[in-house]
Amino acid sequence: FRLLRFSHLLELFRELHIMLTGFMSAMKAMAWASIMLLMMLTLWSIIAVEVLHPVNVRIAERGYYGDCDRCERAYSSVFASNLTFLQQIIAGDSWGLTSLPIIEEEPATFIIFFAVLITVNLGLMNLILTVIVDVAHTAREEDDTRKINEKAREFEAAKVKLLHLCEELDSNKSGELCYEELLNGMETNPRFSTTLASMDVSPDDMHIIFSMLDEDGSGSLSYLEFVEQLHKLKSQDTHTMLIFIRGFLKDVRTKLIEHMHTTKSEIGVRTEGLVRDVKKVLYGSCLPLESALNIKIEGARGLRTDEAVGASDPYCCCEIAGKPDTK
Repeated sequence: FRLLRFSHLLELFRELHIMLTGFMSAMKAMAWASIMLLMMLTLWSIIAVEVLHPVNVRIAERGYYGDCDRCERAYSSVFASNLTFLQQIIAGDSWGLTSLPIIEEEPATFIIFFAVLITVNLGLMNLILTVIVDVAHTAREEDDTRKINEKAREFEAAKVKLLHLCEELDSNKSGELCYEELLNGMETNPRFSTTLASMDVSPDDMHIIFSMLDEDGSGSLSYLEFVEQLHKLKSQDTHTMLIFIRGFLKDVRTKLIEHMHTTKSEIGVRTEGLVRDVKKVLYGSCLPLESALNIKIEGARGLRTDEAVGASDPYCCCEIAGKPDTK
C-alpha cells in the first residue's frame, strides 16, 4: 500500500517518474546484457588460458612484475582471465599492466587483445547501451499511452455527466441546445464549465466548436449530438488542430463574405448619391440615371502627368446622352 502511494507521489514529479520507469523497464535488459557479457568474456578467457598464460608465465619467471603477485596468475584460469578482462576492459583499470609485456614478448598476441577490445568494448557494450536506451524509450511511450488512456476514461466520465448537465441547461425543454444556452451555461453553471474544462474546452472555443458541429446551420444541437461530437472532436488529438483550423477559416470566410456584401451595398448607395449630387450641381436638378454625360476623347498630345499645369492640347467631345444638340 505504501509503495502504491509512493508511485502516485512520483507522478507529481514527471521527470523523476519517467527516469524511474525507464530504469525499472531496463532492468530486464541489463540482466540479459550481463549474462551475454559474461558469456563473451568467458569465450575469450578460454583462449587466453591456452595462448596468453604460457607467455605471461615466462615473463613472470624473469621477475618482470616485481611485487605484483596477481600479474603471474592473471590468465592462469578461466575465472582469473574473466577478472582480468573485467578489470582492464569493463572497468578500464591498468590495461597495460599485463597486456603490453605479453604483446612485447609475443607480438602475435596483439590480435587477441585487439579482438577482445573490439568485440567487448566497442561492439557488445555499445549494443547493450542501445538496447537499454530503446527499452527506456519504449517505457516512455507506454507511459504516454497510459496517460492517454486515463484521459480517455476521464472523457467518458465527463461525457455521461455532461448529458445530465445539458438537460439542466435546456430552459425550454426542447431536447436541443442553442449557442446562447451553451454560452450562458458556461458562465452561470460552475459544474458545466468545470466539466467542459476537463475536456479542454474554453469559452473562447465554444463559438468555433458550435459552428463546426452545427453542420446543417439550424442553430441548435441535440444533447447526444453535442456530447458525442464534442467527445469525438477533443479525443482525436492528431486531427484536433486541423479541425479547429478548418472551423476557424470557415468562420473567417463567412464573416468576410458578409463584410464584402455590406461594403458593396454601402459603396453602391454612396456612389449613386454622389452621381446625383454632381448632376444637381451641374444642371440644377436631378436628372434620371439614364441621362448621362458622354465624353469622347478625340486626341491628347504633350500631356505631362508630373505637373498640375503644363503644356497640353487635349481635344474631346462632350454630349448629354439623348441630346445630340448639346454636343
